[in-house]
Amino acid sequence: RARPPRRASLAMAFEIAEPLQPFMGRKERRRSSAGKMFLGDHLNLRDDPDVAKLMAKHGEPPFVMFSESVLKINRRGEAVPRSMLVCARSVYLLDADTRRVRRKLPIRELGAIRMSELSDNFIALTYPAEYDVLLVCARKIEAVVAIQDAPPMNEE
Repeated sequence: RARPPRRASLAMAFEIAEPLQPFMGRKERRRSSAGKMFLGDHLNLRDDPDVAKLMAKHGEPPFVMFSESVLKINRRGEAVPRSMLVCARSVYLLDADTRRVRRKLPIRELGAIRMSELSDNFIALTYPAEYDVLLVCARKIEAVVAIQDAPPMNEE
């Protein structure tokens, strides 16, 4: 008995969006992650008055480029929940419960962003003058694109 012809799966029929092009061929991709829309503020921090006050205190423009729940790996190898907030000038790691700033990472001082070649969600933000930050972020491509899209200091 003859089998009916297979239809092409929908997961295979996608085009790679423009921001993802630099990552192609360098890291393993999850099929479900390509072609997704970048939403940016996944934690709705732009509506949080405490975060607006925090941004004003640190001299940030009132615009949230990206926010997401992440795990910060500390020096003992323990995963600590944090909220990652990417603004125009800095990346903030906030306490997941209280939304207090645990670390401010200026984007202009960022030495490199290193990503795992596997689909394991690891991002390392390296700073030459300070200790590096190892994060586990489910939306690591979107986070890296948001950091790269931050305006240079002279354009603000």
